[in-house]
Amino acid sequence: MVSFLRWDSWLPWTCVLFTGLYLLGYWVVFARRWPRGAVDRFKAASCCMSIVHGTSTSMAAAIYMLNLFYTDKQEMSWSPTPPSHNSSAMKFWLASRLGAANTRFEEAIMEYSTAYFLVDLVHYLLFVPNQPLFVLHQVFTSSYMLS
Repeated sequence: MVSFLRWDSWLPWTCVLFTGLYLLGYWVVFARRWPRGAVDRFKAASCCMSIVHGTSTSMAAAIYMLNLFYTDKQEMSWSPTPPSHNSSAMKFWLASRLGAANTRFEEAIMEYSTAYFLVDLVHYLLFVPNQPLFVLHQVFTSSYMLS
């Protein structure tokens, strides 16, 4: 469970970060492209947050998976291609990881992503309320990550 009430939680700080990115996109990056108050300017500011969120979480996930793979390989003598070409070792490795409790790093990534979804949800509720499917996507994803 994401413990966003802890003193070392990333959720409040990353909400501030994504709000800052949104405002930076609105007031600086896209200020000359569209007039103030234009819906496209709000959407472009949301894309500014989306690019940062998608890039950083993809890189963090890749680094984390590589680290997990090499750590487990040293500890369990697990190799990605067993000599017998049997996939049971891989299935065991994945199953043992999926059922485990989240590490603090995994919780931080969840809080980081939840902050993005919450700030983007506020954006959609205020400026693009005619997108109910996307609003529901943000609500359900945020609630799943907070559970």
